[in-house]
Amino acid sequence: MSNNKRLSDTFTTYSFLSVLLVLILFVLFVYPAPEGILYSGLRILLILLVGVLFYQSLQPSRKLTQVEKRIHDTNSKSTISSDPLSAIQRDDEDLIEDLLGNATDFLENVYPNFTSGIYLANLTGTELVLRRETGETSQFIEALDPDDENIREILSSSATTVLLPGDEDSLYEIFINVSEPQLSQGALLTVPIQFEGTIKGLLAVHADRFDELANRDKILLDNHANQIGSTLSLLTGRAKLFAINKFEQSFRKLVGDLDLTRSKEEMLSSIVQFCEAEFSFDKLSIVLLDHSYSGKAVIVGNSGFTMDYGVGDDIVYSATHLEKVLSSQETLVINSRDEVSTAGRFTVGDIDEFNFQSYIAVPINNQHGVQGALVLESFTSSHFDDSSCELLEIVASELGILIDWWDTFGNIRETASRDGLTGLFNHRVFVERFEDELQRAKRYGESIVLMILDLDKFKRINDTYGHLYGDYVLKTTAKLLKESVRAIDIVARYGGEEFAVILINAHKDTTMQTMKRTVDSVASYEFKEDGITERMTISAGAAEFPSDGENLRDLITVADEAMYEVKRKGGNDVGLPEKGST
Repeated sequence: MSNNKRLSDTFTTYSFLSVLLVLILFVLFVYPAPEGILYSGLRILLILLVGVLFYQSLQPSRKLTQVEKRIHDTNSKSTISSDPLSAIQRDDEDLIEDLLGNATDFLENVYPNFTSGIYLANLTGTELVLRRETGETSQFIEALDPDDENIREILSSSATTVLLPGDEDSLYEIFINVSEPQLSQGALLTVPIQFEGTIKGLLAVHADRFDELANRDKILLDNHANQIGSTLSLLTGRAKLFAINKFEQSFRKLVGDLDLTRSKEEMLSSIVQFCEAEFSFDKLSIVLLDHSYSGKAVIVGNSGFTMDYGVGDDIVYSATHLEKVLSSQETLVINSRDEVSTAGRFTVGDIDEFNFQSYIAVPINNQHGVQGALVLESFTSSHFDDSSCELLEIVASELGILIDWWDTFGNIRETASRDGLTGLFNHRVFVERFEDELQRAKRYGESIVLMILDLDKFKRINDTYGHLYGDYVLKTTAKLLKESVRAIDIVARYGGEEFAVILINAHKDTTMQTMKRTVDSVASYEFKEDGITERMTISAGAAEFPSDGENLRDLITVADEAMYEVKRKGGNDVGLPEKGST
């Protein structure tokens, strides 16, 4: 019911009561107008009551805040039939609030130095209302007019738009509160929030300087806007469906608790736990395609019966129920083994091994196509009804969106953590990982060895053969170092021709052979490229936690000093700190 409708109904109710009281007063005053103190007091009381009722009839049930008025505006200027903005169902407001809070937390974590704003359409599509904003002070305009041709230009573009202040016909001032002096400069990224061609809102991120915005920021923002739009589309009108088996309450908790920066395994574990609480089954399986091999998939989540398949198992799904679901991209429901026309559930022949009677599988899709399937099985026939099918499809749809987001964010995060030339961890990630390992070592009382390595006389290589050959030497050295240590150890490019190696749970004395082998691997290698053959050596210094230092700064200083002492002696060796140097 709209706010205007509520006011109209309230006025009608109070007016009716007032008219009734007036009739009673007529009897008391005019005809037959009984005498006495009791009737006189009753007359006064009723006159006061009539006044109160008329006053109340003119007041709204409660005063709406400015934001509430914008969100719930349903006046006669509605453009819902012609405007591309999609109205968001009031029934889903709680779910949307959870989503917006989740999205805001993500933006604060990924862009701690930027200010972000999320605009969503109000019920009638007459305004884009600022629903969430990061930062301590308000920077964004409270509401945008979608009928403004400049705003429509931005909304009509599916790409990320960069807005700068001071440009001719700049749109920057439409979004930013330029009355604040510190906001009259900087750069703004805007991305429409849409799904299947329907505009849902706008995501905006403000940076103090244009050069702070990298290309990966545009990619990540675009993906995050798509994720918000897709989730909004799932939420719209979903409240009625969620009423089945109290699904609404459980799904709200899943969305509210979801940490968008968690690992893929944690995300899948949350989906499994949600299904355990909301569905009845004997076996649950989450299967994702192995895109490296056609016809192969991997079990990435399961619950219940595990004697046939477990997490991490590879399956070849040709001629099975699973292939039917993946190829058709449609939900498959089997109520009895008598209905089975394929040779297997997940692999050929597994139907006869275990007596599953009921089977329901829903494809997991996203914008890149089918990604896998969510499967429930039961040992009893006709176990799954229509509501189970509908609810499982909702979970699978949400899972497809989360997988798409996680894969995209994971790729961006991996690219940002690697040195572009050598493929090793870059300096920033080395520092982060080293701090993490120090904390872990302190907690469990373990030791860590840090090696700092520097190629000897590398400047000669660049000066003699040029930077292309120098790049080849650096890439090859990185490969040699990586191959000389264990998989659990961390190898990074520290800077220039310097490298760093963190030996996990190790001591200098017991790992000296490993450190010597690392140095010898470079000295014994012939660097051949483009008809040039050269020999290189490398010098290394080592420091151990906690005996040589208890923090990152001290350990790097000690290892550096030991490495430069090796260089002063001619290089091609491993140096340890002198006793008493720490």
